[in-house]
Amino acid sequence: ERLVPIAEEHDIRLILHPSDPPLPGEPFSPRRWSRILDAVPSTHSGLLYDTGVRHEAGVDVEADIAAFGRRGKIFHVHFRNVRGSIPTDGGYEEVALDDGDLDMFRILRALKAAGYDGALQVDHLPRIAGDNDAYQWRATAYAVGYIRALLTALAALPAD
Repeated sequence: ERLVPIAEEHDIRLILHPSDPPLPGEPFSPRRWSRILDAVPSTHSGLLYDTGVRHEAGVDVEADIAAFGRRGKIFHVHFRNVRGSIPTDGGYEEVALDDGDLDMFRILRALKAAGYDGALQVDHLPRIAGDNDAYQWRATAYAVGYIRALLTALAALPAD
């Protein structure tokens, strides 16, 4: 209630990242997103949509992207994949983009259909052999190359 008017006055966009892990009682649990956004409606408040956290919470990520995208609430995306979810498996594992439960190409298609045209930020990368520093250069290079290939494939699709 205090931040949104300031953001509007200065043309700043506020983004809300969900609690990670997405446990129901956390202050910014994904289940509370809509209530938080609806409490003070504004075009200046939206989401840092984290594909991994949403899947970890047991959400249908493609349907979720469509719902928040229709509202114009996806401002930034953490693009990552996981295996497992808390409701069905009791936990999850952070994995490479091509190795989890999510079909990342379908996620990109859902983002495009929702009108999202912002950045994709790789996040929570698994260790790759030889990555001996905090920057995980090999894992990052692999993820960026994988995303570029997905974006190239997406651009080659016929227009809807």
